[in-house]
Amino acid sequence: MKTMNLLCGAAAAALVVTPAWAQNTAPATRTGDATSASTSTGVEDIIVTARRTDESLQTTPVAVTALGGESLARQQVMGVSDLQGRAPNLSIGVGGTSAPTQAQLAIRGEAQNSPGTNSDPAVGVYVDGVYIARPIAANVDVLDVNRVEILRGPQGTLFGRNTIGGALSVTTNKPSDKFEGLLRLGVGNYSQRLVEGVLNVPLSNELAVRGVFRFQKHDGYGSYPRLDDRPAGDVKGDYYGRAAIRWSPDAVPLTLIISGDYSHYRDSGQQQTLLGFNSGFELAPGFTIGDALGMVGINPADYVTTKENFRQYFGYANTGKPEFDEPYDIGSAKGLSANLDVDFGDIHMKSITAYRQSLIRDAQDISGIPANLVAFDGRFAQKQFSQETNFSTTLGKLDLIGGLYYFIERGREINHSQSFGFLNPAGPAAQVVTTGTDGNVRNSSTALYAQANYHLTDKLRVTAGFRYTWDGRKVVIHSLADRDDPESCTVIRDVPGGPCNQTRNRSFHYPAWTFGLDYQASENLFIYAKTSGASMAGGWNIRDTISPAFDPENVRDVEAGFKMDLFDRKLRTNTAIFYSWQQKVQRIVNAFDPVFNSITQYVQNAGSARTYGLEVEATLVPWKGMELSGTGAYLHANYTSFFGTQLVNGVPVIVDRTDETVPQSPKYTFSASATQTLDIPIGTVTLHADYAYVASRAFYQDTASPLQPADVQLVYQQANKFGTVPAYGLINGKVALRLNRPDVEIALWGRNLGSKRYLNVVSTFYTSFGPAMGFPGAPRTYGATATFHW
Repeated sequence: MKTMNLLCGAAAAALVVTPAWAQNTAPATRTGDATSASTSTGVEDIIVTARRTDESLQTTPVAVTALGGESLARQQVMGVSDLQGRAPNLSIGVGGTSAPTQAQLAIRGEAQNSPGTNSDPAVGVYVDGVYIARPIAANVDVLDVNRVEILRGPQGTLFGRNTIGGALSVTTNKPSDKFEGLLRLGVGNYSQRLVEGVLNVPLSNELAVRGVFRFQKHDGYGSYPRLDDRPAGDVKGDYYGRAAIRWSPDAVPLTLIISGDYSHYRDSGQQQTLLGFNSGFELAPGFTIGDALGMVGINPADYVTTKENFRQYFGYANTGKPEFDEPYDIGSAKGLSANLDVDFGDIHMKSITAYRQSLIRDAQDISGIPANLVAFDGRFAQKQFSQETNFSTTLGKLDLIGGLYYFIERGREINHSQSFGFLNPAGPAAQVVTTGTDGNVRNSSTALYAQANYHLTDKLRVTAGFRYTWDGRKVVIHSLADRDDPESCTVIRDVPGGPCNQTRNRSFHYPAWTFGLDYQASENLFIYAKTSGASMAGGWNIRDTISPAFDPENVRDVEAGFKMDLFDRKLRTNTAIFYSWQQKVQRIVNAFDPVFNSITQYVQNAGSARTYGLEVEATLVPWKGMELSGTGAYLHANYTSFFGTQLVNGVPVIVDRTDETVPQSPKYTFSASATQTLDIPIGTVTLHADYAYVASRAFYQDTASPLQPADVQLVYQQANKFGTVPAYGLINGKVALRLNRPDVEIALWGRNLGSKRYLNVVSTFYTSFGPAMGFPGAPRTYGATATFHW
């Protein structure tokens, strides 16, 4: 608590001192775009919908980062994964043991556990108000977007379950009454190709349509040496399209927008590298994995990454059945939504009806050596339907919003894996046993919510909100010890002698709430304090048929902040300080199943945790055309109670894991950017550079039982080292010339200009069967684009 007291003192001191610097200025002009563009008068105001209504960012009592279309383009944000470093305490992991269409979002130490159909995210992703249920489709394209809002802290009242860390809301540009569009063509190193297009056509005074399209591809950043240097990470095609039609009849006060989107991604398998290998892992008493590999002439140490081969050798495909000899990733998603706004005099109604489906397939080797150690081929398919209807009104000093939400989802998860097939090197590939983890999921959720703001005075406001959620979770597991043997069930059958079906049902219900006060201390200073509670859904494990259901994870927090515009809006600073409590924390477990001689993975309720920190955002306009901005955050996240089970000499024992680091909770995050816009006779020149730093963050941690021998203790320490992504910082830059006539922009861009070697995520199986795998980020890339506007 000493650190927390220091943070509180620093925040209080800043709150007392900084108003003395402020000048008395007129309120900022509000705009509909969340672009923090600089003008001759200072930083523009920003309108956000963090509380499901249009509000100025500077008078919204929530810690929220808003990035508009121009800002996103300058910072080269093309997908959700590119938002890493754009907001305080935001951590994003991409890919790993799933396709790159997956994004593992974490805010304030609340992170995604697993990409499967049974484990929900801690940070909700929304596109035009539609919830993206599965992280396998969360790395959504950011194209022709009005704004992206990153809300930090529990958002369970207005956004619902699975927002215990926060919410990421993407708002696209809607069809307008103006004929306009653009065509963008791009090239870059690694044979990068890019085509983007936007077209908006008003069909009448009441009707307009808008369409967007993107295609991109590039060569791989590495290779698979055992497969004749076949490229790794070769993006063969990344397609995205969206179309919308807007109807706003003159005779009726309503707006209806119907929108559809489709995306498809394919690559030649992710880049990966072997960080380390535990050759002492015992397959049987006195017989290690190192001994077994030595029998076939393989020394894992020969394949561990070094500085010299970090980008040249990303791993190896396994020998075995054909589908496991061809690494690949395929992801697709599509959806249709209807967004209806109606004004009934003093009451406003909004309805969002949506259907979405997503599918990914991938095959990976997770051993990093040229042997059939462990490889898998996975398929995740999901369909969802959601309906939300809310009403809002103002009654004197009281602002009200309330509504009903319904969601249903069906999914299928199939994982075929081969483990330790090299132990029979003389036998044909057909003799290698392939296990099959297979399950159908049906998830449903219904919720009622309401939130009220009451103006106690012209400057003081109180907010109270409540939501109650009812969840239904059902899974039917069909897992087989041998995929090719329908009688090799690893489940307790529903019907003796029947098919390999084990049905599990569970229901959960829980509240979410918020209460807060905010005060407009002056035209330039806004202060707020609030407390909130939210939950992440519980569920069943598919990949482990013995574990019970895991319960919802519950989070409670307190947050205080202040937002200031100083020096005639030349300087803007927004600060938040928070403290949160997590109960029944959900955590992923990777384990070796000696019964079926295979690797398994499951979710468990691990215990409780405490998190606190400080977040600062600032924007400075020192002179016309120049904008300087930066973010900084401190985060402390630790378990206050965490007990797990571990085998010691074949006997399960309870291990106190309280001192472990909470996954994806970097202690520090920092970013800085500078943009200078210059007017020249033929147009404008924009110079931009940005830097984003994230401290080391654990993706895997485990604690050895004190009953374990000293050498085993060292193995666990090494596993924790490999399970942590080291700190790194990336530099990006862009130079653009935009001509007045014709309206064309020529831009040169570069990413990771310092050629930093870093990891996106890690997957550590060091204590479960030997390897520790890393998934490298992109090297230095650069290129040019030409954009034609009309």
